[in-house]
Amino acid sequence: RIRVDGFYDGDGAGGISGDVFKVRFAPEEQGRWRYRTVSNRKTLDGRKGEFDCIPSGASGPLVRDPAEPWYLKFSSGDYFFESGPNDPESFLARDFITRQQRLEAVDYLARAGCNILYFGMVNAGPGDGGPEMKVHPWPGGNIEPDFDRLCLDFMHRLEGVLDRMLDRGMVLHLVFWLDDCHRFTEAITPEQEEMWFRYTVARFGCYPNLIWNLAEEYEEC
Repeated sequence: RIRVDGFYDGDGAGGISGDVFKVRFAPEEQGRWRYRTVSNRKTLDGRKGEFDCIPSGASGPLVRDPAEPWYLKFSSGDYFFESGPNDPESFLARDFITRQQRLEAVDYLARAGCNILYFGMVNAGPGDGGPEMKVHPWPGGNIEPDFDRLCLDFMHRLEGVLDRMLDRGMVLHLVFWLDDCHRFTEAITPEQEEMWFRYTVARFGCYPNLIWNLAEEYEEC
């Protein structure tokens, strides 16, 4: 038995208003799987169903091999050696580049032989795109973000990039806290941070092409 959190997705296209709720799950074994929902909303509670997990040609998620802990491997057994950029830090900023340009950038990197892209969910400092580039998952600007809510437009942007990277066989190194973000870490409460973590895992935890990183250049946070 495996329990996973569901998540609210607004209108399903990045808008905050809607009635779209989703549950994502990646089974680790072939065979018949059954599910049952538990929710405090009557319309979402007690829904049941089943599906079959069949073989595929995918490499599976990256795992840590206890025998060789300094390497990452795909669950298929193949070694993973990173080759790709960790810039620009403003890659997910709404006004940095367009959605199409982000996808074209992923395609370009894949053609060049890169297998990873590295960026963060929070970059509160000037970053690569200047101080006007908001890179964080909360509504509001960089001065006073609303930590009680999450920006679904931001999550939708991240999901679009992640989907394209999965399709191109690339891995995303996802950083929660990136660089000069101390004014955020000092203002957010543990409960608000937990909500953000749990939502992100609920939405993206099923993706096999993710490396999770709590903080990069932690001393700056």
